[in-house]
Amino acid sequence: MYASVALCWILVAAFVTDYVAGQLARDDIAVYDTVNPNLATLDSLVRLPGVGPEKAESIMEYRQDTPDGKEAFTKPADLQSINGIGPKTVEKIEPWLSF
Repeated sequence: MYASVALCWILVAAFVTDYVAGQLARDDIAVYDTVNPNLATLDSLVRLPGVGPEKAESIMEYRQDTPDGKEAFTKPADLQSINGIGPKTVEKIEPWLSF
């Protein structure tokens, strides 16, 4: 009887560990610093949730096309000017942005 109870606890512990590890793996990135989309490198932009290399390149191209002396992005919603970045993506990346 005790062996079956112990086995159940081991299985529960294994399940919980796998579940927690899965939740942590979903947060593909761990951004400790904020990212300014007006200045960030490609590597920094790619670390943002939902922003892959293609969107990061588009962000960099968009800001290069902005006239000198003017920032391309002044608030998170401005990133919606980039093809493929909509309100849901902006909502995901907003905590990691600074302007």
